[in-house]
Amino acid sequence: MATAFATQSSSGTLPLTLNAARTMGVPQKIYGFSLPFGATINMDGAAIRIAISAVFAANVVGMPMDLVTMAEIVLIGTLTSIGTAGVPGAGIVMIATVFAQVGLPIETVALLVSIDALVGMGATALNVTGDLVGTTVVARSEDKHEAPAPAGSTGGVVVES
Repeated sequence: MATAFATQSSSGTLPLTLNAARTMGVPQKIYGFSLPFGATINMDGAAIRIAISAVFAANVVGMPMDLVTMAEIVLIGTLTSIGTAGVPGAGIVMIATVFAQVGLPIETVALLVSIDALVGMGATALNVTGDLVGTTVVARSEDKHEAPAPAGSTGGVVVES
């Protein structure tokens, strides 16, 4: 989490996240798929960031937001966040795109640029934490559903001598 916070990069933190999953005892067949997948599409921190930024911008310019506009922000923000690059600064481009779609003045994005690094740090830490928690939950649920290994077998585990 600290590395994700400092680097603002889910993709750059991926090797450390993989190592953390390995250290926690999560099977490689699970974390080898879920963590890279999550680093690509699990941008829950970015989606939250869009909604907060849109409410902030609407308040700054005095634009009332009805329920339909808020639902539109949630939908567009969620879809946009899935395609956001896991690198620093990508969030501000995403926010500008959403603002343009819902009719918020693009000038309000300039106000957000001043705090973008801090908000990006928190959003990235949230994304990486969510990836690891989700992977751990899946691994634990898979443990409950696996059939017991036949007597005398290693249960699919490679035993090194």
